[in-house]
Amino acid sequence: MAKRPGMRFTSATSLLFVIFVSFQFSDATREVSVDGNIPARPVRGDEVILECKYRIMVHQSPLYSVRWYKDNREFYSYLPSNSPAKKAFKVPGVRVDVPASNDSRVLLLPVDFSSSGTYKCEISTEGPFFFSGSYEQEMVVVATPKGPPEISGGRSTYRPGDYVHVNCTSGPSKPATEIMWYINGHRADGGYLIHYDPQMVEGGLEVSTLGLKFQASTRHFPDGTLNLKCTATMASVYYQSGEKKATAHGHHAMLSSISEISHIFAEYWQIPED
Repeated sequence: MAKRPGMRFTSATSLLFVIFVSFQFSDATREVSVDGNIPARPVRGDEVILECKYRIMVHQSPLYSVRWYKDNREFYSYLPSNSPAKKAFKVPGVRVDVPASNDSRVLLLPVDFSSSGTYKCEISTEGPFFFSGSYEQEMVVVATPKGPPEISGGRSTYRPGDYVHVNCTSGPSKPATEIMWYINGHRADGGYLIHYDPQMVEGGLEVSTLGLKFQASTRHFPDGTLNLKCTATMASVYYQSGEKKATAHGHHAMLSSISEISHIFAEYWQIPED
């Protein structure tokens, strides 16, 4: 039995339509370009700005919604067709300043440890194809020490053959800071270091201590002075140091403690990440 031409045309048209629609939906994420800026290590007690930068490539497909999630729970939405367009939802650890937020940025009120999590912004357009795109980033809230590290122990003068034994302690923080020792500007040999486990204190914070012990020799006093320095760092948000100086026996005794503090935004110094 011969097939009717009309049936062949209808089948071919349906197949082309299915292919066309499938291609449109498989390519949907390419029609919305999304980037963002979510701080990786904000400091406890700071306000945080979350940015969602998007670009809709198809002009005939206007913005439908911007939604923000923390660990897959929605906490903020922006729907331009609604009144009001902005709405915040209760999620533990997240407090939104709604008046200061819009479609491209969200202002979080002072954050704490419960604010840590994976944050995602999701962009959707109007129909008929509902193009979408998203951006996400993990955010871990940290707590930095309130002051520079402190050096304890040691004497004001040493003789060649004396043992130098000092500790460097960095105040409560989360996570624990990383401490390094320097002798006359050079990083201390690993064999000189005494490692201690971080000490847990109130509020889930940790106190870091790193010891230094070595036998003094004449080479440690190139100009008659021994310069000991320790630094405490935390990722890219915190750097401080403490310094202690002593003289070789026979020189004028001198002992000084110097705190060196550098800042960014009037509080912290940004350390370039590797």
